[in-house]
Amino acid sequence: LIIGVLSEMMASTLDTRDTEKSAALFAWSQKLTVYNKTIDDQHKKLLKIGKRLQDFRNSDRKTQRDFLAIVSELKDYTVYHFECEEKIMEDGDYTGLEKHKKIHSNFVAQVSGIDFNSFDYENKEELKKLIVFLSKWVLQHIRNEDFKYTSFVADVKK
Repeated sequence: LIIGVLSEMMASTLDTRDTEKSAALFAWSQKLTVYNKTIDDQHKKLLKIGKRLQDFRNSDRKTQRDFLAIVSELKDYTVYHFECEEKIMEDGDYTGLEKHKKIHSNFVAQVSGIDFNSFDYENKEELKKLIVFLSKWVLQHIRNEDFKYTSFVADVKK
């Protein structure tokens, strides 16, 4: 699996017996705000879609159609979000825009490299790796990269 090594390092954080840890994978917290309502709302929506993938993993009624619908929505909304976020950063004259765009582009390429049509969606371990990879990437990206542009795009007082 393409995700392999990255997710192996992070997979230990998702265990359905440890609901506190697994619930936190796609949890919004005010600590994630970038002080821009549009971007914060989009981040919340991305996390909700990710939570649906997590709920799918824990469901006893899995279909390929449902799996593909969730990952398709997640991929499409991620691209939409990146485009909106980059426009807001551009409008705010964010000096790190080109680097940020490259990070977005690399992530889209990485996810596009996964063949979801042949993904073993019934294999809980493979789903766990995918979920952990996506969750960690999104949360770490917000904390490590998106926070850098906050002062350029803030539309509310900190």
